[in-house]
Amino acid sequence: MSHYCAACDRRFNTPISLLQHLDSPAHAASYECDSCDREFGSQLALNQHLSSPVHALSYDCDDCDRSFGSQEALEQHFNSSLHVSVFECDDCDREFGSQQALDQHLNSPAHSSSYECDDCDREFGSQQALDQHLNSPAHSSSYECDNCDRTFGSQQALRQHRASSVHNRRYVSSML
Repeated sequence: MSHYCAACDRRFNTPISLLQHLDSPAHAASYECDSCDREFGSQLALNQHLSSPVHALSYDCDDCDRSFGSQEALEQHFNSSLHVSVFECDDCDREFGSQQALDQHLNSPAHSSSYECDDCDREFGSQQALDQHLNSPAHSSSYECDNCDRTFGSQQALRQHRASSVHNRRYVSSML
C-alpha cells in the first residue's frame, strides 16, 4: 500500500516516510511577505515581521530624504518651516518660496539683462539679439582695429580679435 502526498504528487512506501516528508522544511507551509518577499513558517511569524520597526511603512520626503512613520507626520513636515523649498536665482542670489515666484522675478524688467550696442547705444534683451543687430546693415560692413589696421566684417568679429592673444601680441610688438 502506497502513501500519497497530494500537495506535491509524490508516493511513499511507509506512513512514517510520508510524515517525515510533510514535516520537512521544503514541504512546510509558507507565509510570504508581499513587501519584501521573505517567507515565514507560520502566520504568527509573518504578523510579527509585519509589525516590527524594521518592516514598518515609511513615508519619505523626496526633497530632503527624511522618512516619517505616518502620512500625517509627512504632511506636517511639508508644512513646517524646516521644509520650505527654496528657489534661488542664479544671477542675483535672491531666494523665492516657489518656482512661480522665481519665474516672475526672472521675467521682470528689474531682472532682465541688457546688452548694449557700443556704436549706437541701443539696448537688446539677449546676446543673440545684439549679435543680430551688429551683423545687420544698420552698421557699416567694415570694422577696423585701431591698433593693427586689420578690418573685420562685423563688430562682433572685431571684439573677438581685440580679445584674442594674437591681437595683444601684435599690439605689444608694434610698440617696441
